[in-house]
Amino acid sequence: MNRIPSNLGFSRHLIVAFLLAVIVIVPLQYVYPSRAQRGEFNYLPIVDQARKDFMLIKELTLNLSNMGSRFTGYPGYYRAASFIEKWFNRYLDEVEVQEYNLTVICDYGATLTLDNGDKINVYPLIPNEAAFVYCENLEGQLIYVGSGDWKNLDGKKIKDAIVILDFNSDLKWLNLAKLGAKAVIFLENPYASRKQAMMKYLENIPYSFPRFYMKMDDFMKISSRILKGESITASLTGKTRWENKKAVNIIGVLKGSGRFPNQAVLLSAYFDSFSVVPSISPGASEAISPSILLALAKWWGELPRDQRPDYDIIFVA
Repeated sequence: MNRIPSNLGFSRHLIVAFLLAVIVIVPLQYVYPSRAQRGEFNYLPIVDQARKDFMLIKELTLNLSNMGSRFTGYPGYYRAASFIEKWFNRYLDEVEVQEYNLTVICDYGATLTLDNGDKINVYPLIPNEAAFVYCENLEGQLIYVGSGDWKNLDGKKIKDAIVILDFNSDLKWLNLAKLGAKAVIFLENPYASRKQAMMKYLENIPYSFPRFYMKMDDFMKISSRILKGESITASLTGKTRWENKKAVNIIGVLKGSGRFPNQAVLLSAYFDSFSVVPSISPGASEAISPSILLALAKWWGELPRDQRPDYDIIFVA
């Protein structure tokens, strides 16, 4: 759901985020013991380091977002955890992994089968509250209603149909459910916003209604038939369920110069991702924070002990 833009705005995002992280943390070793030193701190080395590490942060962000879905419990989540643990072991002095159980929604796949035998992969959405998506050979006429405005529904039989609806359609899927649709398939939009995504499920109402996501490339395989007004019968099979999965906290400690051995600064960033389509959750924007955390670990970890911060630094991902 999240995409990494290649424009300059993304570059500015990384630089600003890195600067904020370092500017907030590094001065602690100088200003905390003596408030009088606040105006004497030289930020220019931090700015210079930010420029040097920009490409590293960008590389780490791309790496994490290309590991697959980092929704907790999914393969990309464990790939990211392993990568971060190895990185901490390389640059930090002590590393510990804390394991715990977490109940998450697991996607076991979904398929839309057309009347000509063609099969198209679709992707279940997260539950409405606790009501997970599950259907087996759910059959109906396949129709496309664009943005779901009332004028787009005119003349179309919604009852008992499997309806393809543009993703950027606000809460209009609820109208289709009220009119008796058997299921809704949201059509990919590269410009989908978080606001639109959060309208595709009900957080506090356990409403059991099948909702799926279809990629635009797959829609193009059937678009000619739909636009010609052909009658298409299709069936949906999809399965998700709640399961207990192993989750982890990865903790690394960088030993400081020793001036304040019993005090520490804590840096934390979550590395998992969230999406209303759990199996498609690369979390590009969510990968920036852990990438900065890893860059900081490398930066301080490569310093000689006497040049490190006066405090220990605890990194938590």
